[in-house]
Parts: sequence; C-alpha cells; structure tokens
Amino acid sequence: MSLELKTFLAFRIIEKNLEPIKRPDLINPDDLLFIDDQKEKLIKNTHCFVKGYMANDVLLWGRRGSGKSALVKSMLFRFKDEGLRMIQAYKSNLEDLAFIYEYIYDKPYRFILFFDDLVFSEKDERFSLMKALLEGDIEQRPDNLIVYATSNRRDLTIEKLQDEKFPEDSLNDAYALVDRFGLRLGFWGFSKEQYINIVKHYVKSLNLTWNEEFEKEADRFALNAGGYSGRSAKQFAKYLTVNLCYNKNHG
Repeated sequence: MSLELKTFLAFRIIEKNLEPIKRPDLINPDDLLFIDDQKEKLIKNTHCFVKGYMANDVLLWGRRGSGKSALVKSMLFRFKDEGLRMIQAYKSNLEDLAFIYEYIYDKPYRFILFFDDLVFSEKDERFSLMKALLEGDIEQRPDNLIVYATSNRRDLTIEKLQDEKFPEDSLNDAYALVDRFGLRLGFWGFSKEQYINIVKHYVKSLNLTWNEEFEKEADRFALNAGGYSGRSAKQFAKYLTVNLCYNKNHG
C-alpha cells in the first residue's frame, strides 16, 4: 500500500480495500471561475490540513452544476505534490471505514475522504453512521483524514415531514449532521454574463476563436440545459467542438 500511495493520487473503496484510480480527474482551480470566495476558503482549509494543522470537515452545498465537485477535485491538483491523496467514498462504504483507518493512520500522507452528491432518504440507517464519522464515534479518526462532501441539499436530507407527529425532531437530526461540518460553503447559480465568460474560457482553452454567434448559441443551450451553470458552459464547449468537427469533415 505504501508504494501505491506514492504512485497514485486517488483511490476508491472496494470491498474494504483502497483501489487505486489510475487516471484521476485533475482540475486546475484557476479554471473554476466566479466562485472565488468558496475557492479561497477551501484552499486555506486544505493548506492547513496538508501542513499538519487542525482543519475543518467541509460541506459544499448548493445549486447543481455550480462547481462544488470540481472545486473539491481541484484540491488534489493543487496539493498533490505536498502529500495530499483523495479517497472517493459512498454511503455504502460507511461501514467499512474502520478498515480504512487501519490502512492510513500511520502513513506519511494526508487524505481527503470525498463524498460526492451526498443525500439521505427518510430513515436511512447510514445517516447515523455519517454523524459518527464526523463527530461522536468512540473510535478516534486518524489525524491525517478529513471529510469533504458535496450535496445539492443544504440539510443533506430528502424531507418528508408532513406525515410526522413531531417534524421538528427530523429537522433537528438533519441539522445535527450538518452542524458537524465545521466549514459550510454555499454555491448559487451564475448570471448570464458570468456564464458567457465561463464559455469563453472553455472556448479559449480549446484554441477556438470566439465568434459573437457563439453567445446566442450558448444562451439557447443553457436554457435547454436548465439554466446558467459551469456544467452547462463546459457542455456547450463540447457541443461547439462537435459541430465544428462535423462541419469541417462534412462541409
């Protein structure tokens, strides 16, 4: 495992073991536009964690396609040469974490345990396991492990309170989980101007020359895609590339 930790940057949990991810999605944080405040706070938190200081578990919540997952993954790009490694985890892995602790607790690396698109349905037993992971478990978590999670929902739960006798109890449970994240970063939608600037950034990265017609096409694309977001901007850039490629070969 020590050799794999030196060779590979990211892992996923498979049958109580860490399986190397040979081609991790490394994202440069400089490519993530209009989320400067969230980016600055996450970089500061990750920097201190990598240097061996105390740092907070982080919940990144908000609108879909706004850059939450990309920002977490960009931390691996930013700090990989300083000993940071990332473990992709899912709710189904929560019962296996004791085994993971044993793997990593004495290793000279720092680990982000990354839960993407985290949400709990009504009466999900893993809800309590997640709370214990963050704070409250009798077993001490390794000092070289921190939890970063993303969710479209601020309270991490699919609410269904109308049939409950005491709905405030469920809300208190939800907040008890969210409160365990010491740093909570909210993400909102982009304006049309911001969206177009993100599109221009992707177009430039593809070595394409900006055309004013692209703006009209990008606007229509976003409306069909459900709104202005970083995700729809990237998807439009791919859509544009496909059209240019096809026209070049069938013009």
